[in-house]
Amino acid sequence: MVWSDTCSFPSRWTGSWFQKGSPDPIRIYNGTISTKGTCRENDKDKFLIENTLEKCYRCVVLHEKHINVLQYKESHCSSTFLHQSLETLCAEINGDALLYSMFRFNTPAVPCPFKGSFVFNYSRGHGECANPPSTVDSCTDDSHLLLRFQACADVIGSESRTEELVCLATWKEGSTRYLVGKLEHRVAKADEDKFRCFVYEQTEDGNGYLVAQSGDATCDGLFTPLEGSRTMRLTKANHPHAKCHYPEWFTVYRHWRGLDGRLAYDISHKNGSFRVSNATTGDVVKRVVCTQEAPPHHHYSSVAGASTVPPSSGSSKTYAQFVVHVTSGCNSGYACLRIHKRAPHVVELQTTNRLSPLASDACLGVNFELNPSEIVTLTTQSYGSLECPIAGIYSLEGNSRHLSRLISLNTEEFWTCAGTTTLTSGCSAVDKMELLQDCATERKAKSFQCRGSWEENGISYVIATAVGTRKHLCLAYTVSDRIIQFSGSMEECLRNVQIGREGLIAINGTNRGYCPTTDAAPLSSHYNIYITVLSILVATAARIFSSRINSMARIEFATTILQDTEEVPL
Repeated sequence: MVWSDTCSFPSRWTGSWFQKGSPDPIRIYNGTISTKGTCRENDKDKFLIENTLEKCYRCVVLHEKHINVLQYKESHCSSTFLHQSLETLCAEINGDALLYSMFRFNTPAVPCPFKGSFVFNYSRGHGECANPPSTVDSCTDDSHLLLRFQACADVIGSESRTEELVCLATWKEGSTRYLVGKLEHRVAKADEDKFRCFVYEQTEDGNGYLVAQSGDATCDGLFTPLEGSRTMRLTKANHPHAKCHYPEWFTVYRHWRGLDGRLAYDISHKNGSFRVSNATTGDVVKRVVCTQEAPPHHHYSSVAGASTVPPSSGSSKTYAQFVVHVTSGCNSGYACLRIHKRAPHVVELQTTNRLSPLASDACLGVNFELNPSEIVTLTTQSYGSLECPIAGIYSLEGNSRHLSRLISLNTEEFWTCAGTTTLTSGCSAVDKMELLQDCATERKAKSFQCRGSWEENGISYVIATAVGTRKHLCLAYTVSDRIIQFSGSMEECLRNVQIGREGLIAINGTNRGYCPTTDAAPLSSHYNIYITVLSILVATAARIFSSRINSMARIEFATTILQDTEEVPL
């Protein structure tokens, strides 16, 4: 028989698929299923597949339940098909034929149908385990759920263990809803242990779900949420929601970025929560919900090594402290969050490094073990500038690698320069810092715009943005007489380091004077006033002196005339 080349599977089915019992992934491409053969004829969802090795034909009825799930039934492989029709061969498939399920490999996950937090009871057929209750929580990524099973002493088969469910597909057949996912846990090693099918329905009161789970990596025999290898009854728990608002000086800008630009911080429209996401991919890393304002003096005790100590009373214009509920990946709990306003376009966040199960413990001093790495500096996406705190002209000295990093803002770029490196700040404009490296063969320059500055524990900080880029630099510096010392980083504002000696950029400088023109220097306003007043005084003195000279000249002239008159004879 001569076959046409028109028989093929939908292109969206192309890829690698899992099926229970198949040692290797099943590949579907063009008109071929790797474990079945080649499509020779089809009528809608009925496909005639030729197995060239066994020299036989079978009818395969394939149904797409979801882009990631295919289910099929098949006839026996007939070597006498040439004397039958496709319809006749497919009619051999009876209603109780085995249903095979295929799940797509390497596919993006889908949002899980259960969102929020639940408590649940479960059963493996030997009684219901209800006390203590088990819990399930949504993860940061809403396609993941974390199930924490508790063991019940009087229930056979119950055990304490944690499973993470990754949702891969959902669909509905009549009134029955299905979910396919992968369960990750310590016992699951192979894909056959991980892929599972679920049937679920919402409870009549709308406050939970009934769920049944398959016993293997198929959906065969799963029809009702009351019957399965494992059944669960989920009831909604009190999911933490925003009960307070972050300060206006933080929420006035909806979108913030970490200093290195890798993470985006987006505030909700109700100002009671924010999420942290990968700035490139958009993947959510963390959700932070405000649950309670905690005054700075509330449960506070200073911690050795902490970089900042809040005021003894609330200072809402520059500082705020909150109990927050944090979801990071599939971990969740309460933390203490401190927000510091450094400048209109710069804030810093500090959080406790451990999540507490109780909100009341989050801001206890004993739990607030801050590390410098946990202080996050944020800048707004809408750029604003402020007057640079450093004024004048400085000649810089330091390791060639550090000087290269300062000018290139690239840790990999390096060159040796035998010439001089000069920093001018506030000269061309009050919000500008300029670097000029005059080498033997070329000159390298970099301009920065100051975004904000502050002082902390005797160390000054300035956030600067390289002009024409989105690259930020935080410089920690000290000034003593004419010597300035810098320690800088493009990722964080450095704490607990030796300024000028440690850090990605460690440089010293010597002040060589004020700017050539004083129009823009931060101190130029005072200098200009001085010059103006001096000019007025000089001009006034000149006028007075001139007036006195003129008066004296007139008197001398009159005296001379009188003398001359006396000498004339009568």
